Amino acid sequence: MGNQNCRGWYEGDPIMEEYHDHEWCKINHDDRFEFEMLCLEGASVGLSWKTIMHKREAYRKAFHYFDIDSCAAMTDQELEKLLSDTGLIRNRSKIFSVRNNAQAVRKIQAEFGSLDAYIWSFTDGKQIDGGWTVPEEIPTKSDISVKMSADMKKRGIAFVGPVITYSFLQAVGIVNDHLAGCEYRVADAGTVGNVIDAYIREQSKTIQPRLNYIRNTIRIAIPEAEERISWSMPTYWKGRNIIHFAAAKKHIGIYPGPEAITAFTDRLKDYKTSKGAIQFPNNRDLPLELVSEIARWCFMRNKK
Repeated sequence: MGNQNCRGWYEGDPIMEEYHDHEWCKINHDDRFEFEMLCLEGASVGLSWKTIMHKREAYRKAFHYFDIDSCAAMTDQELEKLLSDTGLIRNRSKIFSVRNNAQAVRKIQAEFGSLDAYIWSFTDGKQIDGGWTVPEEIPTKSDISVKMSADMKKRGIAFVGPVITYSFLQAVGIVNDHLAGCEYRVADAGTVGNVIDAYIREQSKTIQPRLNYIRNTIRIAIPEAEERISWSMPTYWKGRNIIHFAAAKKHIGIYPGPEAITAFTDRLKDYKTSKGAIQFPNNRDLPLELVSEIARWCFMRNKK
């Protein structure tokens, strides 16, 4: 990274811009997101992070959107089939490591209560802020990444060397390596992203991870869209409103409009729909792949 600001490694690539601006070094306490980052970082061993980020959606579809229990239960047959999936890095050890790591993480959850509690225990729950001023100052590993790496390996987690583990610490926000002058280092209270963060934090703790997954799914599906607040809801906009989401007492509502609901009628038959809205009950798994496809459909429809 020879550029004297954070933009040196991502500028000009919408997917990488989205990741840098809204996820990299941002604190996220959701076990499923942390497991996703653990697996994606492992897949990046020997490769560029950009390569993996451009395959992220394929990985999410292949591995049950990184639901830990689902990944832990994957069969040899399922994993073997993924070796022919061109959307993935077709390395047998890396493919099979997702199941292995999920099983190891389940043991960690049983011991510590959550994966989140385990990884944050290495810093006593505190974020490490480097306060770097130029990219050359940012390290590739640290004492904590070395310690965490060694402990993870003892617990049976694969592809977690000290360097990859340091990248993982950045990915989940335990480490903040945004440069001192980066505008995304700390969001101002009035920014749209922070307002949406606040909206999610206002909801019950049980639903917050689900809202974050809906948000991240839509971001990945339509990185070209802008986040806004419209009608008091998180909204994705490109020339006009494309899709919204919101929390309700017993469900999360997605608002793609009546045309989208008509287009996806067959796949929405198990969900309640009304006036351009879809209700995803809180007591059922989120159909994130479907949400992604609906968001993309709405975006492409908007371009016509």
